[in-house]
Amino acid sequence: MHKSLGIQSGTKAEQRWQLLNMRHLPGRLVYEEAGWLLGFSVDEISVLVNKKMLSTLGNPPQQARKYIATAEVMGRKQDEEWLDKASRMTRLHWASKNQRGKQQLNLRGQRSIP
Repeated sequence: MHKSLGIQSGTKAEQRWQLLNMRHLPGRLVYEEAGWLLGFSVDEISVLVNKKMLSTLGNPPQQARKYIATAEVMGRKQDEEWLDKASRMTRLHWASKNQRGKQQLNLRGQRSIP
């Protein structure tokens, strides 16, 4: 979290509350903060970045901490069509991933749960 803004300490709920109640947001957000503002989980933000529905700043290496521009997040937050598409994209991603997991279990000779 943004240590310079006094959001470093406290529980996740307290950190979320502090960010959502700031008068002036920082110029860039980590995935968790972007998720708080958009209503998505960190994993869903990752999916949206991988699907090119959100972009990271500065072309970071794979293992580096990634940031998203606050301006992009705030614009997306107001765009109902984008929110609908992003919600469908994350739902389809997890459905596909769950289906692949079931297929792998079946290939190993184990029963899948109906």
